[in-house]
Amino acid sequence: MIKDLGGKWKVRRAGGEDPLAAARKKDGWLPAHVPGCVHTDLMAAGEIPDPHYGTDELPVQWVEEENWLYARTFDYAAELGQAERVDLVCEGLDTYATVLLNGKGVGRADRESDDEDTARQRQSR
Repeated sequence: MIKDLGGKWKVRRAGGEDPLAAARKKDGWLPAHVPGCVHTDLMAAGEIPDPHYGTDELPVQWVEEENWLYARTFDYAAELGQAERVDLVCEGLDTYATVLLNGKGVGRADRESDDEDTARQRQSR
């Protein structure tokens, strides 16, 4: 059985003072879409200008320097609870990412280390 978790998610800045706090809903989350990226989610919410237009990249550089949380709720028991095995496949994660399921770490992405390891393996041949 395959359960596609793409679609409606929510996003917020992780920890610290939030430069968008005044514009956020009471719970601190903005609507998001997965697959996608934080820039397009912030643009859709009207929080930042399009960084690909003119010099609009300059005032939104802070976005890529922050850590962002994406969240989604789904009913595991009703949809996947009887499955013998469940694979969680995450495509398009950022360079660094931690994947949590019900608050428990179930995966990590570290593409920078992966790239360095691959380069070392090629050099050692």
